[in-house]
Amino acid sequence: MKLIFRHATRGGHVHIGVWSGNGTVGKNGDLIFRPEEWEALKSTILDGARQTRQLVEFVALPGGPDAGRASTLTAGTLTAEEHRAMELTAELWDAVAGLAGEGSPRNSDLAELRQHIHAVQHTILAQAAARAYPDRYRLLGWPVPR
Repeated sequence: MKLIFRHATRGGHVHIGVWSGNGTVGKNGDLIFRPEEWEALKSTILDGARQTRQLVEFVALPGGPDAGRASTLTAGTLTAEEHRAMELTAELWDAVAGLAGEGSPRNSDLAELRQHIHAVQHTILAQAAARAYPDRYRLLGWPVPR
């Protein structure tokens, strides 16, 4: 079962709607938090989701600074932000390769840079493994599991 948290900022407060399953059953409009309370609650929800492999999605509704932006936590897959980060590594490679001259050191210079870009890509891709096996691997910015 997937939990969906739809939220919007209105009047300086974050209004939350919580839905489960296919989105047809839920509770909406009764949960109201200050922005800092909502951020703390989201962290707690994500921590619990990682430990239980619960599927969780946060969707910002119109009216707030994150309007239209969805953030999904799903075991074994990459989030939209992680896919974008992977795209950026490809863009970075294209830009760096374009800077390299045509002289004889080009291939060795690019090989050296390639390993660093691959290290960043591996770190991004490891996020999916950390969600799939929260008891063995850690997500970026989270403590090592015990």
